[in-house]
Amino acid sequence: MQYNVQYQYRPKGQVRPNDDGELVPIKIDNTTHQTLLPNVGDYVHIGATEENLGTVLGKVASRLFTYQQIGSGDVFCVVNIVLDECEDDIWPTLIKE
Repeated sequence: MQYNVQYQYRPKGQVRPNDDGELVPIKIDNTTHQTLLPNVGDYVHIGATEENLGTVLGKVASRLFTYQQIGSGDVFCVVNIVLDECEDDIWPTLIKE
């Protein structure tokens, strides 16, 4: 089975995530092995990347797993993770650096 993990950001007060696409695409296949996925309620920090120059901080609001069988008989799974905007003052309470 192949997996593709997408993160989407939802600013405070919006019903749907931003339409500007995925934040960090992660592909998991037979050679990649396991990866940890945050659960609903977990806090996530995504540092700046080439495609997305800003940093994203959020709380996982939902995880949607979509499975599709492809022509070769293999199954492909897309995991969509929505991050809700959080208050800025929450971050210093989560970790001491």
